[in-house]
Amino acid sequence: MQVGKMPIDNIAVANTPVTNIPNKCNYRLHFIISCCLLIGLCLWLSLSRWVVYNNTASEPIGWYVVNPYHDIEIKDIKVGGLYTIKLPETNMHTIKRLGYHTNTNTLLKRIIAVSGDVVSVNSFGMLINGHLLKHSKAYQSIRGVALNPLPIGYTHRLVQDEYFVMGDGDNSFDSRYFGVIGMANIISKADYIGKAFYFQ
Repeated sequence: MQVGKMPIDNIAVANTPVTNIPNKCNYRLHFIISCCLLIGLCLWLSLSRWVVYNNTASEPIGWYVVNPYHDIEIKDIKVGGLYTIKLPETNMHTIKRLGYHTNTNTLLKRIIAVSGDVVSVNSFGMLINGHLLKHSKAYQSIRGVALNPLPIGYTHRLVQDEYFVMGDGDNSFDSRYFGVIGMANIISKADYIGKAFYFQ
């Protein structure tokens, strides 16, 4: 009997590579990664309806929280409030030509007049109840796109379900060009949450 030597049969078994045993760790890792990707996709689809990015100077550039599932009521609409509005399809061509990066005819605008307010236009700009708004004079064109602003001398007292909207920037495409909007055009209130990276 030889001491210290392993039987030949044992050596053969020890050196045989284990290839028939499934690698459960890899399966679990793939499963976890797949679940994370699925959860991430669901979150992205959900947040894409609740968080929107404004890339134009008509309102502060950055991210806004909206609630497209909340039914807007008349009592919810306040002068000075920021809302997402949907314009008629006839405005889609102008929106695209102005360079708005949107696949819909939805814009972010501020309510400046509601039912009972008198909106008028003079050579200096827009007036609400006789008070001239700063930087409110409309342009015949914006960024080379010809527009058709409300004419000088225009006067209109808003009735129920009529609203006048404007952007904070003087180059905003708003009610100075497309006129009053109705309750059906207002989608959701919007709240600014700040700037962040944005990839188009």
